[in-house]
Amino acid sequence: MPSEQDLAVIEDALCALGSLQPCATVEILPLGGKRDIARTALKALADAVAESAAIIPLPPSAPYGRTRIDMHGCTFAWPVCPPVLPTVHLTWAACVQRGLCAKICPERVITLDHRLNLAPEAMRPVVLYEEEPFAAQSTIDRITKQLAGQHWMFESDDRIAMLRMCDDCRVRARLAKETHPMAAGNRSRTRTTDGQKQADAAGLSIEDFLRDD
Repeated sequence: MPSEQDLAVIEDALCALGSLQPCATVEILPLGGKRDIARTALKALADAVAESAAIIPLPPSAPYGRTRIDMHGCTFAWPVCPPVLPTVHLTWAACVQRGLCAKICPERVITLDHRLNLAPEAMRPVVLYEEEPFAAQSTIDRITKQLAGQHWMFESDDRIAMLRMCDDCRVRARLAKETHPMAAGNRSRTRTTDGQKQADAAGLSIEDFLRDD
């Protein structure tokens, strides 16, 4: 079936336009890769057209566009999303619309938006979605809901509260409990010569002397 990708269809469409007024000549410097050169050329063409749009809708097969994230469903479940902080950035000019991010996302909250952005901000990263560190709140809520009352390690409220702590606070809170796994009895006093002399003077054995202290 003929389409806009069929060269014969494109030729017929161009011939049907009739005579066109020549446009101003614009010189460009073709530096960078194919995408960089194509963007430079398209930007020059757009600038030569009066009232041209900065964002141009494209068909689904186009290698230009952006991704969109449903903020209500995102829990940062993808291990490499994000690498350090719960923040997702996008640079429009770098997105090739392969759809790998949408396919891998276990929450299915990523969709592709095929369009060409010729505005200068398309070259700079923008924040698509972010949450407060130290961990994504949505991830904590999801894990808490799954474990609370469902796992023997999280049957009490204080255990559930530990899920919302950072690593350092969680360790401190766990060690503050009397039943923590590293708990041990009080360390016995070291036997010394002075201690033995004091025990003899008090008429006590060294064991009773150290125990009573």
